[in-house]
Amino acid sequence: MKQQKGITLVALVITIIILLILAGISISALTNQGLFTQAQNAKNLTEEKTAEENAILANYLEQIEAITGGIKEEIKLNSVTVSESTTHTATEITFTWDELSTIAKMISNNSEIGNDTLEVKVQTNLGTKTLGVGDTATVDGKKVRILGFNHDTLTSETAYGAKTATGQAGISFEYIEFLAETTMNSTILDGGLGTNENGWGACELRSTLNSTTYNSLSIKNNIKQVQKEFIQTYDDANSKTTCSDYLWLLSCGEIWDNGWNGGVTRGEAIATEGSQYKYYKIENPTYSSETDYIIKQNADNSSFGWWLRSPASGGSDAFCYVFKTGEGATMGAYIDLGVAPGFSI
Repeated sequence: MKQQKGITLVALVITIIILLILAGISISALTNQGLFTQAQNAKNLTEEKTAEENAILANYLEQIEAITGGIKEEIKLNSVTVSESTTHTATEITFTWDELSTIAKMISNNSEIGNDTLEVKVQTNLGTKTLGVGDTATVDGKKVRILGFNHDTLTSETAYGAKTATGQAGISFEYIEFLAETTMNSTILDGGLGTNENGWGACELRSTLNSTTYNSLSIKNNIKQVQKEFIQTYDDANSKTTCSDYLWLLSCGEIWDNGWNGGVTRGEAIATEGSQYKYYKIENPTYSSETDYIIKQNADNSSFGWWLRSPASGGSDAFCYVFKTGEGATMGAYIDLGVAPGFSI
């Protein structure tokens, strides 16, 4: 018989014993070098750092939400309608200026909203909000308020991109705080106090407001040009005409419905330029002196007189203004007074 070659049972047992001894030595070596301990420590450290990072992120989120009010859903403006409310409590406006411009276009397209409307309802995807006469907002650090709705006629019928139902600027505002303190016309003629020749249309201040001042505003692209009436000749009630402005001073007639002289004049102007804004209809339906609601502030927050665009009916060198106590008065055109213009969007 041929000899068979193979491993004997004894040899197999010896081999297994040797492998077990080697495995034990390897495990012992690994254990003595602390590799398992180091791996466990690394795992524990990773878990600790992950917990710390999560805590830091949670804290950051809390701070961001405290500042911003959290992540807000984008507002979508659906429609604007007349509010049936007969009263409105003035509040700070929460809409952005771009949103207000969209709302103004909707108002201009709604012929049911007129210059006597007190409050409108704005329907959004987040619910209904109100916007009313006297509500305030801020432009470049200066406070402004709503004077009225659909009051001023647009210079261009397509100012909103297409002709609207009313042809009016949807919302008109006025500054509560002064943009400057300056003259109406700096030129002194014949030793007088200045000039009101050709009225607001030829005024130096008008030129500045509609160029340098307008171009400096962050919301200039939201502002619409509107038609404003003005008296060309101080003592001629029939000399009224119109000009187109981005920024304009109020007239006596836009503040007071009738004047100090039995209603013949408006404030101290020979005639009414434009018509009374809703804000002033609410506060002062007829002329009265020393009314707090039209007192405005200068840079140091003290009351100060502010210019109107109406030429004084008593002479060729002065314009009307609102005295620091709220009373209508006149002043030479070269005197520095507060400038609190209006604008429409």
